[in-house]
Amino acid sequence: MAGGRMVNAQAAIGSDDDQRLIQLKRMKAIATALLVGSLLLVLLAHWLHDAHPLWPFVAAFAEAATVGAMADWFAVVALFRHPLGLPIWHTAIIPRNKSRIARNLGSFVVEHFFTPAALLPRLAAYNPAQLAGNWLSRISVSPRLARLVADAMATVISSLDDDAMRRHLAGGVRSGLMRIDMATLGGRVLDGWLAGERQHELLDTLFSGMGRKLEGEAVRERLVALLTESLHLEDVKVMGMSLGSTLRPLARSAAERLILRLQAEMSAAASDPAHPWREMLDVYLHECALRLKADPRWRARVTRSMEALLSDPVFDALLDDVWVSIKDWVLSDVRAPDSRLVAAGMVLLRGLGERLMHDARMQGRLNRRLMALLPSLVERYRPAVAIFISDKLDSWSKEEVSERIELAIGHDLQFIRINGTLVGGVIGLCLYSFSRLFYS
Repeated sequence: MAGGRMVNAQAAIGSDDDQRLIQLKRMKAIATALLVGSLLLVLLAHWLHDAHPLWPFVAAFAEAATVGAMADWFAVVALFRHPLGLPIWHTAIIPRNKSRIARNLGSFVVEHFFTPAALLPRLAAYNPAQLAGNWLSRISVSPRLARLVADAMATVISSLDDDAMRRHLAGGVRSGLMRIDMATLGGRVLDGWLAGERQHELLDTLFSGMGRKLEGEAVRERLVALLTESLHLEDVKVMGMSLGSTLRPLARSAAERLILRLQAEMSAAASDPAHPWREMLDVYLHECALRLKADPRWRARVTRSMEALLSDPVFDALLDDVWVSIKDWVLSDVRAPDSRLVAAGMVLLRGLGERLMHDARMQGRLNRRLMALLPSLVERYRPAVAIFISDKLDSWSKEEVSERIELAIGHDLQFIRINGTLVGGVIGLCLYSFSRLFYS
């Protein structure tokens, strides 16, 4: 029966404990051999009791050793099972009390080991920031970790509800943009732009482009039409006859001269930084920057424009396209063998690892934050740790609990049997010797 239980224990605990199982069996064999040897010695001593004066002393030793061996065998076996299978009172102590042992062990571990006072000094001695840096900077770790993070990101994005994400994205963007003072921001951006004189590049492009536009036939025809309409040439009549068709060539000639003049002005404005038109536009731009920051009417106009833009259905459609584009890009990139997200993650993780390895100040900051955070985490999860230990032990069957504990400490418990045999024999010998000395 005992051999069958040991086989079951071996199957349950795995190959890592094979050596302990062998040691336990060996120590059991030694303790049992001493018990059997003491019994044989009792029989031999009584058989040869009268053959020599020393045999009674040997018998006293053997009898006491046998009693001690059997008593300690009973005590050790009673911890784990019923001796000889008999349901003797207060035996199989561990299986019968496994729930109470589980609760007490969980409380013991939490009270004495899982405490800030016990964990903080040990954790600080390991320099966790540097250890994390060593781990992150390893060539074999960064690609796997980066791939793991990227796959997790893809899994999360794939599981998200597209409609909900569109609404969330639209709401977040609207809320974020409405919190921004666009008028002040625009004024400051324009100030910085003007301070760097970057407006000149824009004005060069503007005047050059306008000069080229004036060369088009459509512009010429439009200008002739405007001059004819403005001068009311179609209404000019002499002796009841309309002179519009006669005066139209004059309007075209005037339009062409005006276009040539405008082209010359545009060319001059594009090449002359001190041109009056450029100075006029500079003044206007500076005035716009000032009004964006200080004029209530301009600021209110910008706010209304932002509200109109954010409520426009076109804006919603744009945000819908943004979410779809982000999702499609992430999923396609993560699935690619040469994923840019994974590559960027590798670079980021290795860089972080190198910094943590060599930057003492960064290590100190991270370690201090960890040390400051740990006490509250420990206190928060101490009850959960106690429950976990208790539930784990309590989930084992009575036989499994008994077998695991016996495997852990049974080797040492066999010394109780061995010592009980030898010490019991010595005590029996001493008592017999004293009785012979004082009562003979």
